[in-house]
Amino acid sequence: MKGIIKEIFLCENGVEKIKIPKSQEYKELTEKERKLFEKLKAELTEENFKDFIEFTETFEVRHVMLCEQYYTSGFKTAVNIIMESADFSDMF
Repeated sequence: MKGIIKEIFLCENGVEKIKIPKSQEYKELTEKERKLFEKLKAELTEENFKDFIEFTETFEVRHVMLCEQYYTSGFKTAVNIIMESADFSDMF
C-alpha cells in the first residue's frame, strides 16, 4: 500500500491533476525542446538516437524520483510547522 503523501503526489487520491502551465516561458521551452528533438532525430544514427531516447527516459525516471522526495520532504515539513505553531491547549 502506498502512503497518502505518495498517492497525492501521483494524483491517485482524488486530487485534481496539475494543469499544464500556459505561460509564454513554458510555451517557448516546449517549442525549443521540440526543435532540439527533431534536429537530433535527423542528425543521429538510428542506434545513437535509440541511446539518446534511453538516456532521456532514464533521466526522466530519476528526476521524478527526486521530485517525489522533495515533495514528500516539503509536505512533512509543512505538517510539522503547522503542528508546532498550532495552539491545542484549549482542546485538552
